[in-house]
Amino acid sequence: MLAKLNSKTFLYRGFTLVKLPRMKPYNRQRYQITCTGNYYGIDFSLPEARATVDGIIKHGTHNR
Repeated sequence: MLAKLNSKTFLYRGFTLVKLPRMKPYNRQRYQITCTGNYYGIDFSLPEARATVDGIIKHGTHNR
């Protein structure tokens, strides 16, 4: 379940998804993925970020 903490921060399956400002060279919306201080990358949409988290959990490549 996706929980919205504020206008820029979401929690999904124990991971924090932060909506980053649009900046060059991307000029697209970006979402930073972290969990317990570990950085897991950036995706360009919220559904992509959720899919990344699902993949991380499925493959067991995170530390909780």
